[in-house]
Amino acid sequence: LRALRRAFRAWSAMMICRPDDHTSQWAKGQQMVLQARHRHALEETFDGYADEFDEHLVNVLRYDIPQVLRRQLEEQQRRFRRCLDLGCGTGLAGRACRELVSDWLEGVDLSQGMLDKARACGLYDALHHRDLLTHLRRQGADSFDVLLAADVVIYLYPETLSLLFREVYRVLEPQGVFLFSTESVPEVAANAPDGFLHDEDGTDRFAFAQSFVRGLAEKAGLAVEGVESVTVRLEADVPVMGE
Repeated sequence: LRALRRAFRAWSAMMICRPDDHTSQWAKGQQMVLQARHRHALEETFDGYADEFDEHLVNVLRYDIPQVLRRQLEEQQRRFRRCLDLGCGTGLAGRACRELVSDWLEGVDLSQGMLDKARACGLYDALHHRDLLTHLRRQGADSFDVLLAADVVIYLYPETLSLLFREVYRVLEPQGVFLFSTESVPEVAANAPDGFLHDEDGTDRFAFAQSFVRGLAEKAGLAVEGVESVTVRLEADVPVMGE
């Protein structure tokens, strides 16, 4: 609710400050409100899901992205010093990758309920209750050599994903690694002409074409070293594909 109030205040301020551009500012303000509502809904959903999250995700939906991230880290053939787990949830990715990180494992998530579960596992050196962009903007340049985002990008609006990549570029050390997962849509899809698909009436998740994500990452200065097609999870026993 606080986020929604801030968005409404910002929207009103824009309308007052820019009466000459009413249509444009109205659209921007409306988008801010939608994104604030989206974040609030995510926080409520995952707070309520925290107690059964691991059991349902791993054993029912066959979710295995943390192990995929671990394998990809191992393929780097080096040990990492400082890791930031973006959208850490209950700590599934942190648990999978902790022994590959020597000095510091930090997590951030919107859901306090999920963070409580992550804290209970005892593997994180620090945990923070805030949104990803706010947390990244508080970090110094070149301050982490690995960033993880397991099953997180699917909840980001395209505009937010672009900003995320810029902050990732700033926060990562030279030669640092950012590993993340997406849900994918075909490059040519009638229902995703802009390169992404938003399930507004169902899961409120986004699926992205690979070229769309690659374009945003490269525009932010990141070099895309590899893309692997994977099954993200099962839905009604049907594989959901991603990268």
